[in-house]
Amino acid sequence: MENKTNLVIISEDKVQYINRHFGARLRNVLNHFSVSIADLIKKVNVSRNSVYKYFDARMYPTPQMVLQISEAIGVPFECFSEDEFEMGDYVYMWDEHNQLSRKKIELKEITSSCYDSTGNRITNKDYSPFELISAKASNRKALNTIINFIKDSVSSVDEPTKQVILDMLFDDMKDVNKVVEEYNKFKNNE
Repeated sequence: MENKTNLVIISEDKVQYINRHFGARLRNVLNHFSVSIADLIKKVNVSRNSVYKYFDARMYPTPQMVLQISEAIGVPFECFSEDEFEMGDYVYMWDEHNQLSRKKIELKEITSSCYDSTGNRITNKDYSPFELISAKASNRKALNTIINFIKDSVSSVDEPTKQVILDMLFDDMKDVNKVVEEYNKFKNNE
């Protein structure tokens, strides 16, 4: 089995955010998704002692380790780096005590904070359901990735790093393209 490790590029502020919340969030995610510590250490090259040190904030993971752990548990990296993240048909949210709650994504809620490319607010009567989902996916995932990277980048980066960033953005755009393709199939069948 090939062990592929992705490069994770995040700002120092984001590293501090992850470190501040990681232990409590890891414990809650393991419980929420019914993953045992034994299963985690089998999937990730980390000791049981290290996991307990993460829980107690006596040790902090590298961004690459956070990625490996999130992949082993089956949650997105944003689970540990953001206050909310999407997975399947749900939005998961962390409260101020690092307790996880989830809410089903409803179409009427998608419209409340989505805007089209010209800055107009998206409403149900203006677009079909697939167009709304497509707009949400492109606005939330692809554009936020680009904007956050630009905001967090103070200095220029070398060519290999630029290529890694472009590859990450390309992977995100594949997800958006799948939604757009589904919409186009739906529209062509009408």
